[in-house]
Amino acid sequence: MYSVLRTIADLLEYPTEGLTELLKSAVGLKEIEEFAREALSRDLYELQAIYVETFDMSRETNLYLSYHIYGERSKRGLALAGLIELYSKYKFEYDKNELPDYIPTVLKFAASCSGECLEDKRFKALMAMLEKALDRIEANMPSGNPYVHLIKAAKAALAELGLHSRSKRGGSRPVHGKRQEARRR
Repeated sequence: MYSVLRTIADLLEYPTEGLTELLKSAVGLKEIEEFAREALSRDLYELQAIYVETFDMSRETNLYLSYHIYGERSKRGLALAGLIELYSKYKFEYDKNELPDYIPTVLKFAASCSGECLEDKRFKALMAMLEKALDRIEANMPSGNPYVHLIKAAKAALAELGLHSRSKRGGSRPVHGKRQEARRR
């Protein structure tokens, strides 16, 4: 299932000429196969236009995790710095031309984690933020958009791997910190 996360991450990148080959081998979850079927029925330029309109031109469906959590507030910069530190701790290399919170990069990081990384509080917090961002993207995705299948596939893969808070708690609320829990009592 970790390889499925990697495939989803690759498919969430800007579509290029190599996409057709990737799509032909894209299996693992029903949603990935549905995306592949829809994407293969379109030409590359149409898929690129959909991608740009969906992820580059919309605040509600962009692929930057910290934006969905913090918007343009200064805490976003701290979150990005913390993410770089987390990647460094686990020797995860990413494309420095992208911000570290680019959701395909976060998915690749999740796919590469094992052992101590999976138990790291910061990794768990990152997965909770990812869950919240994916929920927001899915809720704001335009009707009929083929990329919704990849968002659903990412959520399903994270749940199957136990990296999604709903898979652990059975509820639909995002994971909150201790301070939030203390307020509820």
